[in-house]
Amino acid sequence: MDFRDLYYFSEAAKDLHFTKTAERLYISQQNLSTHIKRLEERYRVALFERKPKVTLTYAGARMLAYAEEMLAREGDLREEMKEIQGERRGELVIGASTPRLRVLLPEVLPRFHMEYPDIRIRTVDAYAVELLTYVLENKVDIAFAPIIADQPEMIVETMHRDNIFVVCSDRLLSRVYGLEAFEIKASCARGCTMDKVARLPFIVPNTRNQLSREFYSCFEDQNLTPNILMETAFPLYFFPLFSDGTAAGFLTLSSLSEGLSSIRQPVNYFQVYRKNEALGHTIYSFQNKKRYEPVYLKRFKELAKECFGGIEKMRLSYLGLSPK
Repeated sequence: MDFRDLYYFSEAAKDLHFTKTAERLYISQQNLSTHIKRLEERYRVALFERKPKVTLTYAGARMLAYAEEMLAREGDLREEMKEIQGERRGELVIGASTPRLRVLLPEVLPRFHMEYPDIRIRTVDAYAVELLTYVLENKVDIAFAPIIADQPEMIVETMHRDNIFVVCSDRLLSRVYGLEAFEIKASCARGCTMDKVARLPFIVPNTRNQLSREFYSCFEDQNLTPNILMETAFPLYFFPLFSDGTAAGFLTLSSLSEGLSSIRQPVNYFQVYRKNEALGHTIYSFQNKKRYEPVYLKRFKELAKECFGGIEKMRLSYLGLSPK
């Protein structure tokens, strides 16, 4: 069997529009149809219904499942043969959120590139649920994200713990709480729960973000309604509004320490507690169990773990905190 037939068929199955697929792959529509026809003749089935619109037949859906698996395995075979031959070329696709990539890549890429100069890095920025889907679909080689649920089809390894903090200025506390501000600050320094800061206006992650779900859950647990000034995909970009007293933030340790380095005015950062436990995200790496793991991917994972561990210790020290 020609793997090109499977490849072009699987690409056509994604679009269900032959003209669009042919244009995207820079081949003629006749050439695309030839590859599909060869598969249909080999297995004596119709893979697509052409009218009233293009859809997969039952045979086509089953063929697609096998095609994706076979193409992934063929890619693994290529990678393993390259390693046997001592070839150190290829592409590594890394999935993570933008804030996490901003932490990881500046630390890891210089060392990785020195060891594997011919491995091209490509990143995929997406939410955790999407990243795990991409791993299973072999669109991402390794993803870094908080765990969603049991993932029996994946290799899952713990990378680091990213605790969550409320960030606000003395100016904001005084404006909102008046004479109570000093007492609120002292209490939050011992552990911040949402009832202590419920009146503060917050800039928070948008509703598709896991950090946002944590934020709202903290309020719901105490039957409180948060005071939302703004929702945004990247609260860190608005860190100056935290330091000038416009609003409070709800940030991970990684984002917090990055933001602190960019401002001049001091701010308070209070560890958030929920149900008597310090709130945070455990970050994991995810890989598809069925995929071959090239040596350069193993090395990237090692460097990532060192990076997360080193950054966590450095940032905890910078914030005057002790590792949990």
